[in-house]
Amino acid sequence: MLYNGTDLYAAFDLFRSAIGYVPQQDIVHRKIAVERALHYTARLRLPPDTTNLEMDGYVGQVLDKVGLAEKAAMAIDTPAPLSGGQLKRVSLAVELVANPNVLFLDEVTSGLDAGTDKRMMELFRALAEDQKTVVCVTHTLENIEACHLVVLLHQGKLAFYGPPQAVTGYFGIHKLSEVYELLESRPAAEWAEKFHASSFYETYVRRRLHPDGSQTGPITQPTAPRRRWFDWLQTATLMSRNLDLMLADRRNLLILILQAPLIALVIGWCSRSTPPWPCARPRRARSVLSWCCPPFGSAASIRRGNW
Repeated sequence: MLYNGTDLYAAFDLFRSAIGYVPQQDIVHRKIAVERALHYTARLRLPPDTTNLEMDGYVGQVLDKVGLAEKAAMAIDTPAPLSGGQLKRVSLAVELVANPNVLFLDEVTSGLDAGTDKRMMELFRALAEDQKTVVCVTHTLENIEACHLVVLLHQGKLAFYGPPQAVTGYFGIHKLSEVYELLESRPAAEWAEKFHASSFYETYVRRRLHPDGSQTGPITQPTAPRRRWFDWLQTATLMSRNLDLMLADRRNLLILILQAPLIALVIGWCSRSTPPWPCARPRRARSVLSWCCPPFGSAASIRRGNW
């Protein structure tokens, strides 16, 4: 895979900051405000010499771009005050803060209603018009016309690549939704051979790979910037975000605070050596501790969704 003529995998560290990825499942922290979540992302992904004033400007621009400026001070947690579509926009905004050149969207419109799906696709089109390459993986074809180009894959084979308006004519169908059933009617290799022999392959694949008609020569790999083994700024940012998350959930914070004295009471109870304490024997004390410690240790991970 080439990125501007450079092997992406061989020089991934060089292009890491230029690539954004929005997964299908939302991974944003839902207990803190939208603006705070974007600020933490900006601290982690923008250059270290970026000032707080510049970060505020970037965050404000991104919120305006995704239509969430009026929700900036609200918590991300759904269903109130953010809807499912707005939550998807937050996930998108988290990636846009770093201003990537290439944005990969993994079925981010799945589960949304038709109206929200259309608005999201129009937003993706607007991002593409802003000199960004947006790659959107989707199985919903109702609003595919918003794309400049569409790629159809069947069993890993390239069945079509070209403008969405040409899909129906190329496959001889009346509606885009019919293409799935049609692709299943023939082996994937046949669809790949048909496309390879078509004018669409010549226009949108071969000429783009070799615009001057020549073959690609040896590729010189650039040197990626050296990464530090420990980043104090990143550590401080993550600790600040974790503290913000803890303070935002007062009930769980109270549980965490009460765990320490409760564990101390259990240990003190098991360390008593005089009757009638049932944990007087060391073996029994270890047994009680082995049963008590795992629930306490895993409670925080379960509440934060790490399991």
